Amino acid sequence: MVKFLRKVMHINGIGRNINVINKRSDELKVRVDVSRADVLVSEILDSELLGERLIPTLQHAHDMLLVENPLVVPFRATTYG
Repeated sequence: MVKFLRKVMHINGIGRNINVINKRSDELKVRVDVSRADVLVSEILDSELLGERLIPTLQHAHDMLLVENPLVVPFRATTYG
């Protein structure tokens, strides 16, 4: 997936503007791998909303990787049934 992402970034001329780190978010270390981020974009939402360890993953990001009051996308979700 990382090779594909880098190819797409190169084709679109953004390869120099984005640093791709091939690690899970819970493996990242602030001041070693990254700085604290002010934006979190999550793609790990599944059809059941709460699968794929979503809540622990987002909680870890908030606690360890993000600034206070970050922009989070998606911000909210609703479940039915």
